[in-house]
Amino acid sequence: MAARIPLKLTRKRNALAYEREQLQARVRTVEEELRALDFAITVVEPSWKPPKRARRPPRPYRLAKGKITAETLRTLKERPGISTPELAGIVATRCSVELPTVTEREDFASSVAMALRRFERRGVLEITQKNSRTGALHWRLRPTPWKIRAA
Repeated sequence: MAARIPLKLTRKRNALAYEREQLQARVRTVEEELRALDFAITVVEPSWKPPKRARRPPRPYRLAKGKITAETLRTLKERPGISTPELAGIVATRCSVELPTVTEREDFASSVAMALRRFERRGVLEITQKNSRTGALHWRLRPTPWKIRAA
């Protein structure tokens, strides 16, 4: 007598086999489209060769270039002595960026911190204090010894 196979296992196997069939059909469609595109490109440029490895297309940027930096400086002018995590939260709000996960918040805070470090190297900012428990730095704009002329 044959062993009884649990129904969950056969259902799971059938679901995976069906998914494999769907994926193989999609692969066939993509291959056909790639061949058509390669042909169209060789008609335009006969010496063109397709790349050996495919690259992931770049993601579109969420913000305009320099938006984080500009909002960081604007916030520091309004609130000197603010810590990096607080500053990142305010800048995210001003840039209308939603950061639902901890990883996204940390990545955004890292980009704010990089902007702060760049300004520190230029001599625009200085660190006022460091939180001993969290390690968060507090920043402020350095007073300028000269007046900047308006252009």
